[in-house]
Amino acid sequence: MTDKWQNNDDGQLTMPGQFPVFFVMDTSGKVSFIEEKKNRQEALDPALYLYLQNILKKKRSSISDSEIFELDKVSIFLSYIVLHLPYAPFRILLGSAKEVHAHEQKMVKAWLQDMKTMNFMKDELIAGSVWDLASEGMTVTDLHGTIIRVNRMFTQMTGYTEEEAIGVNPRILKSEIQDTAFYTQMWEQILAEGSWEGEIWNKRKDGEVYPEWLQIRTIRNENEEPMFYVGTFSDLTSQKQLEQEIHRRTYFDELTGLANAKQIKVEIMQSVLLSFQQQTFGAIAMVDLDRFSTINLSSGRETGDRLLKQFAKKLQDNLPLFAQVARWEDDNFMVLLMPVLNAPWQTMREQVQLMMQELKEQIEGNYLVDKQAFWLSISIGIAFYPTPQGDADWQEVIRRVESALEFAKAKSRDRIAMYQPTLLQDQQTNWRIEEDLPQAIANREFSLALQPQFGADKSSDGAEVLLRWHHAEKGWIPPGQFIPVAEKTGWIFSLGEWVFEEACRLQAQWMSAGYKVPLSVNISARQLEDSMLVDKLLNYVHAYQLDPGLLTLELTESMLMQDKDKFQKQLWELHQAGFPISLDDFGTGYSSLAYFNELPIDELKIDQKFVKEMLVSEKHKRLMGILLHIGNQFGIKVVAEGVETKEQEDFLVAKGCQYFQGFYYSKPRSVEEFVTEYLAGFAL
Repeated sequence: MTDKWQNNDDGQLTMPGQFPVFFVMDTSGKVSFIEEKKNRQEALDPALYLYLQNILKKKRSSISDSEIFELDKVSIFLSYIVLHLPYAPFRILLGSAKEVHAHEQKMVKAWLQDMKTMNFMKDELIAGSVWDLASEGMTVTDLHGTIIRVNRMFTQMTGYTEEEAIGVNPRILKSEIQDTAFYTQMWEQILAEGSWEGEIWNKRKDGEVYPEWLQIRTIRNENEEPMFYVGTFSDLTSQKQLEQEIHRRTYFDELTGLANAKQIKVEIMQSVLLSFQQQTFGAIAMVDLDRFSTINLSSGRETGDRLLKQFAKKLQDNLPLFAQVARWEDDNFMVLLMPVLNAPWQTMREQVQLMMQELKEQIEGNYLVDKQAFWLSISIGIAFYPTPQGDADWQEVIRRVESALEFAKAKSRDRIAMYQPTLLQDQQTNWRIEEDLPQAIANREFSLALQPQFGADKSSDGAEVLLRWHHAEKGWIPPGQFIPVAEKTGWIFSLGEWVFEEACRLQAQWMSAGYKVPLSVNISARQLEDSMLVDKLLNYVHAYQLDPGLLTLELTESMLMQDKDKFQKQLWELHQAGFPISLDDFGTGYSSLAYFNELPIDELKIDQKFVKEMLVSEKHKRLMGILLHIGNQFGIKVVAEGVETKEQEDFLVAKGCQYFQGFYYSKPRSVEEFVTEYLAGFAL
């Protein structure tokens, strides 16, 4: 390019076609120019005025920004600048200028080149209404990076006025987020290819850092020589905010602010793969709030949501830093414990179990909403990855933790369960039971068993009705397997009605034969939710012409813990209809004296674990005495369940217990066996 330049009379390089002009700045700051060739004086373009004025104010050389000098001693390098003149709309100031003094005015001599024949000057982005009406911020700089023009949107976006921007370097916008290497690479591309575009973080005049999309292109003359740079940029703040909002809604839970299932699945997938590659072990735990649905039903969704927010925060606050937590669904939370380097398999299992036990103790308890206390307990399922066999299937890991949680909840809830291969087998067994139940009911594969109850004098006192299932192909199915499935699927309604009607049929048959046998029939929580339950039971009692007082309805204490208020009305209606109410497994939950005040309890059945432990544990011995005392004080019949030895019977009798049930007296009997062995004891 240097071959196109020539020395002028001042010894400075100029290009062909240039002609000198004098720019004059008087004491008032007004700038005008004298065109030497045409001897014509016009008002100077405001952009050039601002450009020159800023340079004169700063008294800095654009060649050496660090050197401050006196204008009357050193030349000023002006470089390129666009002019808008009445007789030649597009001109450009080139080369260097020198300050001279004349008539006590500062005069800057420079050279103009007529540019109106150059194609790039036809671009409407440089001048006219398009420039000022553009929706993007725009700047023009000379080849040394000095701003020579900005548009209206530049001012709005950056906060810098035109006066402040012209004559300075765009680095006033630099945010320091991008490093020197970033800018080096950017300018290498501009110089090599003539343009660059990308995302950059800049800083407004008020200090706010913001993202923008910046495009820089080189403007060239007809000889393809660079003249200046045009920068166009748009503020990405709104777009970034929208992207962040979309990301938040996609990957985070709206209520708790925790990651959601979609986000934690990604984390689990990556973590399982990492542990497989590094041969380390990690774990996931699924935390479920016990019986939380009953709170939503009884206290309302708003209260339930506020409780969930409190619980989620407490859960997050009590987890170690290397753990991640997400709301999996509803009242279910997933905890990801990242792989631990060099931790043996067994050590990892023990540490995780201890950690989850401590977590359980820390987050269980009372939570307050509007001064109302809610007791929240949790069940936890744990699964490890990869398995000792090296299984790296992250979806399989999730299935395992779900199986572990289901096992924990099935075992009376409020407990921790680790995944074992047998758990998946149990789950598959439950699926098969769910498939077989409808056909089993249709084929009448169910039958009744009876376990007698006795008084302290060994007299017959009645019997508890138990349900049995003999599968056509698989034989006897334990009640502990099919009852939970029946409750979950809703088949408990059909089974429950069949059991009650069959108990009525047997009782009516025995009454007609001269035997009066009080029977206890179990009622599930699902049945108590049926608003027609009282009418249905009374219809059977009336159909068989029975006394409802001979049919005790048993419900477990854990059912009352779900929602005492919800079942209260139904229990009172059953009691008023003449059915005695028995509270089974008493002592397994958070036993409350309020039960006896607020509910029509006629009988307590003390859980067998107290009977089993009372002779070896002073704590359980005292508890048994307290439970028997409570029953006697409230005038309630107390039955001790699970009595298996003479020593247990002697201790209970000494403590005042009058009624017993257990293998020491009799195992459950088929109807035929019961008739043969015990019916005679119920003769009228």
